Amino acid sequence: INGVKDINDLSNTELWYNDIIFIPLDYTERFFNNLPKIQLKHKVIDPTLYVTESNELYIFGGRDASNAKNYIQYIDLNVVFQSTSADVLTTMDRFEPMRLNRVSPLIDTRILKAGDIYDSCLVIFGGQDFVNNQWIDIEIPPNGLQL
Repeated sequence: INGVKDINDLSNTELWYNDIIFIPLDYTERFFNNLPKIQLKHKVIDPTLYVTESNELYIFGGRDASNAKNYIQYIDLNVVFQSTSADVLTTMDRFEPMRLNRVSPLIDTRILKAGDIYDSCLVIFGGQDFVNNQWIDIEIPPNGLQL
């Protein structure tokens, strides 16, 4: 997912690869790869990827050339796998952005109870901030739990 050809290109997001690439693990299927091109709505590197049981791919945080970002991007992998190589799909914003800008946050799911309702929830924790091309020290203890 995303990346750069040359480390010197980190400061220019126009030179970044802005794609998600799927590589079939079954070697015989690699010759018949008919998957679509997938573009990221927000160009970031160093995000955290999370795939749900229902094949939803979430992309949390990351950074652009200068700063950590709070985006939560989403794409339905069922749509991806039903598309062809002639299609071009783009991730979309999902939920509100994260409260904190973070590079590589930790993601987990938990079942939370509110009255008689049980609901699955994504928990976003930690990650590191990146401001003006500088890594910011991690808070200890961490102060970044988001639901």
